[in-house]
Amino acid sequence: MNLQSSYQELLDKTSKKERKNINIYIGLSGGVDSSVGAYLLKKDGFNVKGIYMHCFSSDDPKCRANQNRADAIKVASFLKIPIEIWDFEKEYKKSVIDYFFSEYKKGNTPNPDILCNSEIKFKLFLNQALEKGADYVATGHYAKILYLENGKLQNTNSKQILISKPHDSKEIRNTSISNNNIVCYEYSKLKIKNLKSHNNSINDKLEERQNHYYIASGEDMWKDQSYFLSKVQNDVLNKILFPLGELYKNKIKGETLGYKSTRKIANSIRLPVCKKPDSTGICFLDGIDFQQFLRTKLSEKEGNVYNLTNQKIGTHKGICFYTIGQRHDFVIKKYIGKPLYVIRKDIKKNRLYVGTKENLYKNKLSINSVQLKIPENSFNSLVGDKKIFVRIRNLGDFCHVISFKKNKNNEFILRLEKPLFSIAPGQFAVFYYIDTFGKKNTEEKIIIGSGVIF
Repeated sequence: MNLQSSYQELLDKTSKKERKNINIYIGLSGGVDSSVGAYLLKKDGFNVKGIYMHCFSSDDPKCRANQNRADAIKVASFLKIPIEIWDFEKEYKKSVIDYFFSEYKKGNTPNPDILCNSEIKFKLFLNQALEKGADYVATGHYAKILYLENGKLQNTNSKQILISKPHDSKEIRNTSISNNNIVCYEYSKLKIKNLKSHNNSINDKLEERQNHYYIASGEDMWKDQSYFLSKVQNDVLNKILFPLGELYKNKIKGETLGYKSTRKIANSIRLPVCKKPDSTGICFLDGIDFQQFLRTKLSEKEGNVYNLTNQKIGTHKGICFYTIGQRHDFVIKKYIGKPLYVIRKDIKKNRLYVGTKENLYKNKLSINSVQLKIPENSFNSLVGDKKIFVRIRNLGDFCHVISFKKNKNNEFILRLEKPLFSIAPGQFAVFYYIDTFGKKNTEEKIIIGSGVIF
């Protein structure tokens, strides 16, 4: 099976002359990755527009939002592409920040970056861009979008498994965005039609294949961001491009393996942000202290710390400020000679239970809010073939799923081949199908579903 990223496929199917008439709106964050992505799109001949998404503002002097916006404008000027500022702060608060605080209040450990991608970048941004004339949107994510021929996964023993079928419904549901009168379509049951006649022939070919695109890990295993994209709906992927999917971020790691590196490209063209460090942690808190931000909405409530034999051994500042696997910020009055970690939390009794590192390993995983991108019987078959792996954090280990049971509440109970470390309720468990697809010395890791750990 010949697998190509959607970006490489578009390059192969179009000439430079045709690309001049293909409009691509790229999310320009002011960082190195999206800036190099914009450069590559322009270099390859597309008509590129940068969009800076304003999603969050703060009075905290450490907040980098203003600097990031200024950097995005500077990059657009350097690349000689137009740029617009789109305000999604209201929608971002509702979809991402309110969820963030709500989950911490429940004692869970949420992942707001996943919601940012599924609800903001690849819903609001995507839909508004298409309404304004974009043929595609792009971002600087290190991930790939792959087309699977005939909607089938073919594993190494040539057994084919149906993974998708076209939607028949033409139902459209409209939702207004903010106060700007832009209409946002829910694309789960809609085949996107491009209104520009000069691109109809290209788009018609791709529309037929709409439901056979899947997100896969990027080539750079140290930077792969596919986990954060796990809730993006498959039927909009034919309108999304990831120009960095086959690049490495780090010069040394990438080039020793024969790949181009993003940093080297940025330095070679002297991008204004080529020396800018990577952002780390939760995207909207860029520069802001995490614990201080939590305390803007959540109050401290002192409680007791217990060991796993139910003995009271210390105190804590409030359940919501701790996550599973944490080993600091609680007071232990009875030292046992080993480091202690948060093992579980009792939100009703305001109790924190701690134990040793060994107590954090589990080979059983319970998830709800499951969204499979393939039929359930196909998922079950692939589990039996030992082709399904699960990841419980970004850049975490891929662990074999050896069995799963589904209860009447649509919850999945998974049994894993080996124990995973520090399984935190509220985090996402992401399912990957991993196979060589007949290629030598390489594997593709394709997302086929996700759920929330409880």
